[in-house]
Amino acid sequence: MTSWEEEQERLQRLMDEPTDFECEPDVEDDNVSFTEDSVETIEENTDSEREFSNNELDEIAQEAEIQQRTHRVAIFEGKEGTKCYKHSIKQDHVKTRSINIVSHLPGPKGETRHARKCLEIWQYIFTDVMLEKIINYTNVFIRGKSYDTKQYSTYRTTDIIEVKALFGLLYISAAQKSSRQKDLFCTDVCRVCEPLRGSHRNVTMDNFFTSVQALNKLRNEYQPTVIDTLRKNKPQIPTELCVRRPEKTSMFAFQATCTIMSYIPKTNRNVFLLSSMYFNDNIDAETGKPEIITDYNKIKGRVDTLDKMCEADNCARGTSRWPMVIFYELLNIAGVNSYIIYKINNNTKLVRRKFLEKLGHELLEEHITRRSENQHLPRQIRINQGNFGQKRLRKKPKSN
Repeated sequence: MTSWEEEQERLQRLMDEPTDFECEPDVEDDNVSFTEDSVETIEENTDSEREFSNNELDEIAQEAEIQQRTHRVAIFEGKEGTKCYKHSIKQDHVKTRSINIVSHLPGPKGETRHARKCLEIWQYIFTDVMLEKIINYTNVFIRGKSYDTKQYSTYRTTDIIEVKALFGLLYISAAQKSSRQKDLFCTDVCRVCEPLRGSHRNVTMDNFFTSVQALNKLRNEYQPTVIDTLRKNKPQIPTELCVRRPEKTSMFAFQATCTIMSYIPKTNRNVFLLSSMYFNDNIDAETGKPEIITDYNKIKGRVDTLDKMCEADNCARGTSRWPMVIFYELLNIAGVNSYIIYKINNNTKLVRRKFLEKLGHELLEEHITRRSENQHLPRQIRINQGNFGQKRLRKKPKSN
């Protein structure tokens, strides 16, 4: 390249570079003037542009916050793909969740508020409809038995008076400590929780009844909250909660509808709890345990109290048939509930053993009265039965 060509390129670069007089206007030029109106217009446009930018930034921040809330990364994952989160779901401006607000006051409700007698209260729990079903199915069995054995005089059908008398004897035997304790197993959780539909009360269950599917069904259809224990083999438990950890440590896994908690009370023991009532990882300052365990132990104590009351005055008989075991347990629970309502309505401190005796006598009274009028029984037996039913037989005058 010649020196002339180099000089031409240098001059071209100088011409392309901006100069000061091209960037800044010449204020001394008569053709250029700035008025106050034009300045104000420029300032207003600048403010509007700045305000628009701030709003846009706020919207971007809100969208980022919503995206962070709704699209959080799953920390834990169960065997079947159930996702849980390590941190609790924060509820802004909410002190108590609506599912934890109890809408029903405790105590007797409906017609039981005005009942005063033992038998009257008991009949609200063990209704005549239930008794009629028991009698109908029992008579079907009796007729079949008498037809098979051809012993029609041995097997006679029963009625409601005789069935009530049987229940009365069972309650009296319970008051006299003559019983045999059996356990109750029931799997129909939803049917048991039917009276709690829409009440937002809490239900505490053992691991025999527990599953995430049952919890979600109760929450969606019946609306009570649940606290219960989980077995280790449940596929919904994240594997991170099953690893070995030091004693007195806790781990939580949160979902939108429930919380799974793992607690190590001692070495080689891991306790799992499932709750739709708690959505936090709070620890009780007094016990050092999570609040879920503290409340579970409190409510479990009430269940143990009911079991002890049923065991103390138990009307169960020795049997090898599970339907009878469940039936005896229903009688025990009906006796406890009737006793509670009786104490509230009558404002009395009558002990439960006396209440069961009184209830048993009221159930027996109608049957005893009917038998006392049976002329085929010995006279002394009829007199004793009449005295028991507070209806003495009138002595017939001796004929001359």
